[in-house]
Amino acid sequence: MTGLALVADTAGPLDVEHDAAARAVELATGVGDEGLRALCLNLLAVGAFYTDFDEAWRLCEQAHTAAQVGGNTFVLGGARALQAMILHLRDRHAEAEAVIDDDVRQCLRHHRGCCPRC
Repeated sequence: MTGLALVADTAGPLDVEHDAAARAVELATGVGDEGLRALCLNLLAVGAFYTDFDEAWRLCEQAHTAAQVGGNTFVLGGARALQAMILHLRDRHAEAEAVIDDDVRQCLRHHRGCCPRC
């Protein structure tokens, strides 16, 4: 389900990503995998980003907490990066820049598709 949500994020309508990510959150929660749950929550946040900044922000907070518990370094950075985008789009640029600190940049370096030189 997580893989489907990841692919749907780039290729499918929002409801496909949302449904797959929501089901993946349920499955990850059921097996107690907080690291995977963090990624799935972050995927839900990406989908919500297109329609509801407040919901996306809330999901980012949940994803970040789960990432801390589950040791998902990429989501530690990814959740904050999405929050920074939300702040930029709300013209809260100084706050957005403060969110992307050295810790966030370091976390994003753990994923080959994100911020390889930040």
